[in-house]
Amino acid sequence: KNHTMAVASQPTGGRRRAVFVALGSRGDVQPLALLASALAERGSEDTKLPGDPLIQVALVAHAELETVLRADGALRGGVEFRPLPLPCFLADAAAEDGNKSAADSCAVPCVLDLGGKRREEWVAAVLMSRDADMLVGNLFAMPVVYHLAERLGVPWFCASPSLVPYSAPPGFREGFEMDFPDLYRALCRRDEGLDGESASGSGVLSWRSVEAWLWPIFTENHALLREELLGLPPVPGYDEADQLDLASLRPGHFLLGLHRPLLDDKSLSALPPESEVCGAWLPPDDPAAALPPELESYLADCSGAPPLYVGFGSMGAAGLVPDGQGLLSTIIDAAKWMKRGAVVMAHLVEGVEGPGGGVRKAVFERLPPADGSGLWPGILLCRLNLPHSRLLPHCSSAIHHGGIGTVVACLSAGLPQLVVPLAYDQPFWGQRLQDLGVGESLALEEVSVLSLAKSLQRLLGDDRVRSAARGLGAGLRRNEEGDEEVRPAEGTAAALQLLAGAVSSAATLTRRPRPPKGWPLKPPRQVPLHKGDAAPLVWARCAGEVQYVHSEVAEKACYGDLAALRPGGLVVDAGMNLGLFSLHLAQACTAQKGEGGLLCLGFEPAAETYSLALRNLRQHGVQVVDHGNSLDGLEPGLLEADGVVVHCFQLALGAEEGEAEFCYLPHLSSNSTMARHRSEKDHLRKSGAFETRLEPFFFAEERVERVRCVRLGDVLSRLGETTSVRLLKVDVEGAEVDVLAGILTSQWPRIEGLAVEVHSSAALRTVIALLHERLPQGPHASSSGVGGGAARVLAEPQKDLPDHWMLYAGSVPRRSSTGSSAADVADERNEWAQRSMRASAE
Repeated sequence: KNHTMAVASQPTGGRRRAVFVALGSRGDVQPLALLASALAERGSEDTKLPGDPLIQVALVAHAELETVLRADGALRGGVEFRPLPLPCFLADAAAEDGNKSAADSCAVPCVLDLGGKRREEWVAAVLMSRDADMLVGNLFAMPVVYHLAERLGVPWFCASPSLVPYSAPPGFREGFEMDFPDLYRALCRRDEGLDGESASGSGVLSWRSVEAWLWPIFTENHALLREELLGLPPVPGYDEADQLDLASLRPGHFLLGLHRPLLDDKSLSALPPESEVCGAWLPPDDPAAALPPELESYLADCSGAPPLYVGFGSMGAAGLVPDGQGLLSTIIDAAKWMKRGAVVMAHLVEGVEGPGGGVRKAVFERLPPADGSGLWPGILLCRLNLPHSRLLPHCSSAIHHGGIGTVVACLSAGLPQLVVPLAYDQPFWGQRLQDLGVGESLALEEVSVLSLAKSLQRLLGDDRVRSAARGLGAGLRRNEEGDEEVRPAEGTAAALQLLAGAVSSAATLTRRPRPPKGWPLKPPRQVPLHKGDAAPLVWARCAGEVQYVHSEVAEKACYGDLAALRPGGLVVDAGMNLGLFSLHLAQACTAQKGEGGLLCLGFEPAAETYSLALRNLRQHGVQVVDHGNSLDGLEPGLLEADGVVVHCFQLALGAEEGEAEFCYLPHLSSNSTMARHRSEKDHLRKSGAFETRLEPFFFAEERVERVRCVRLGDVLSRLGETTSVRLLKVDVEGAEVDVLAGILTSQWPRIEGLAVEVHSSAALRTVIALLHERLPQGPHASSSGVGGGAARVLAEPQKDLPDHWMLYAGSVPRRSSTGSSAADVADERNEWAQRSMRASAE
C-alpha cells in the first residue's frame, strides 16, 4: 500500500528477461534484432557460462518486419517476437503529396510525436515490455524505454547503428533553465564535477547527456505517458511533491554500432558521455545460401561488368520517396545510357504496391536492351527482399538513400556509393562517404539522367575510390588494431559483453513496487474531488475522470437535487463506479438524521473499482455495508437506520440472473462496460468524444472479467413489498435497457423517480417504449411516483457526448429557478421532447 517504500529485489529462479524495443523501419530495427538474437544464444541453457543466469530475450517491433528479419537471419529462434500492430510508417497526406519530402511528414517515426499518431504505439510498447529485468531500445524507442526503466527500476541501454538523428529544438536550454532551475543547476554541476559525481564515467545523468540525446524525455507528450500510464511524476528528476529527486534519474548506456573510422572528430566529440563505440553490427552471412535462379541467370549475363545496385530501403517500400516511379525511371534511363546492368529493388523505390494501386507485379522483371544487340544485359527489376550480404558482393556500385544499414552493408561489400538522401541522418552519411573518398551525394532535386551518369562514371572509373571502398570495408571486419582478421560479429560481441553483464547482475531498485501480472502499472492514488484549494481527496487513477463525474453529480445535478430526496426510502446506485454518487448522496442528506434516513444500494461489478469505492466511502465517514458478490443480508428492517447507509454489492444488474463478461478500463473506470456493449465504446472513440491526447491511455490495459449478474427486481423483493424507491439512478454504459427490464411489473409503482444515462438513440427509443409499457396508465394509476397518471418522460441530449441522453421520469428533484420537478419540466417541454424523439427516430 505504501508506494514510496524503497524495495530492492533480485529476479528469482535464476532467470533474467531482457526486452528489446525497436521502433521504426527495417534499418532501425534489424541491429537490435541481431543483438537480441546474440544475447539469447549466449544466455541459453546450452551456451551460458557456469553460474550465469538463464537469459530469456524478447523483441518488441512492428509486426510487418518479423518475416524479413527472420529471412535475413537477424532474428533467430531463441528470441520471442512481440508484434506491435501499428506499421512502421503511417499513411499521411503529406507523404502522398509529390511536393513534400518524407521529412515533412509526421507519418515517419518520431520521438516527440507532435502529431499524436504514435501515442498508441508507445502505450503498446510499454505494456509489451513490462516484464523486463533489463531494457534495450533504439533511438526512436529511447524515451519509452527510459520511462519504463524508471518505473520498473531496471538497467537500460540505447543501442543504435547511427548517430543521434535529432537535436534539441531552438531555445530548449533556456526553456529548461526557466522551468526547472534547480534541476538544471544540479545537472550542470555534474558536468563540472562540482558535486563529486562527474559525468565522465557515465555513471550519472548530466546536462551534457540531456542536451546530446535525452532531451525528449523532458517534453510534454512524454510527461503524459509518465503520468497517465506509468504513474510517475511528469518530469524526470522530481518526486510526486515536485521536489528535486536526483536519485530517481536513471543513467543509461549509449551503444553505437559503428566502425570508428566512419566518424569524424566533430561526431566523436559530440557523442554522449555514456557512449560506447562497439563497431558495426553485421548480420550473419550464410555462404551456402543460394540466390534465386532468375537473379543467378542475370548475374551470369553481367559477368563482364557487375551491375549496379539500386534500392531506397524501408522508406522506399513505404512509398515515402517523392515521385518514386519518376525516380525509378530516371535511374533506369541512366543505366541504359551508360550500357550498365542494374539490379533495381523496384519495391524499395516505387513502394510495395507500386503505381498500379495494389496490382500484383512479377517478382522479377527483366527489361531487354534498348538496342537489341545482346551486348548489354539490360535491367533486372526485383521485388523481393534479399539480404544485402548475398547480393551486394556481386555488384559494382550502389545507388541508395543513405540509410546507415545500407551504407555499412555496401562498405562491407567494398562498393562505391551514390547517395540520394531523403531525411534524418542520410544527408550526413552522404557527405561523410564523400569526405572519405568512397562515394558521392546527390540531392533529390538534382537527380537527372546526366547527373547520375556523371557521378557513376567518376565512382566506377576512379581506381582510388574503388580501392578506398575496399579498404574501408575490410576494416569493418578487423579489430581496432587493424592487424588481425576477426569474425564479422566483432562489433556485436563488444555490445554483447556489456548487455550480458548488465542483465546477469540486474537487481531492481525502485520506490514503486511492480504491480502483479495483469494489474496496471499506474497504481491508484488520492486525487482531488474537484478543482480548487482544500478539495477533498478520493482514490482513483485519473483525476480528470473524478472531477468530471463529480461535476455531473454535484454541480450539474444530472441525477437530481439529492438533498431534496425524502427520507425513509431507498436509493439505487446502478453503476456505482468509484462511489462518488453515493458519497455525494450521503453528504447531501446528513441533515436527515433522525428522520428515518435513506438506504442506498450501490452496484459495481469491476473488482478493483468496487474496492476503491468502498475505500472512498469509508474514508469520508459514510456508513458502508460490504456485501461482496452476494445478496445475503438484504431484509426489510434495513430501512430503520438513521442517516444514509450505503450497502455495496460487487454485482452487475441485468435482465437475467447469471454470469457475463465485463470489459474493465482501469484508466477510465466510468466507461467500463459489459462485453456485449464494448463496440459502442469504439464508436465513441471514433466520434472524438475523448480528449485526443489522453484517449490512448484511457483504453490501455483493458481486461475482461467474469462477473455475476442479478435482477434489480430480485433485489427489491428482498426488501419487502412496500419499500419506496425515492430515486433509481442508472449509469451502466449501455446496459440500461437490461437493468430496467430486470424490474418486476408490480414494482414500478414504488419507483418515485428515475434518472438514466442512455448511451444511444436506439437504446433511448427502447427505454421509452419499455417505460410506456411498464408504467401504470389510466384512472387506476398511482397518484405519486413514476406511474402517477400518464407516463411522464423527459429526454435531454448530453451536449458533450454524441448520441447520449439523460432520461428522467417521475419526481426527480431538479434544481431550477422555480423548483420544478422533472415531471413538471417534462410537461412544460413536452412538445420539445416529442420533437427530439422524432429527430432521434429519423
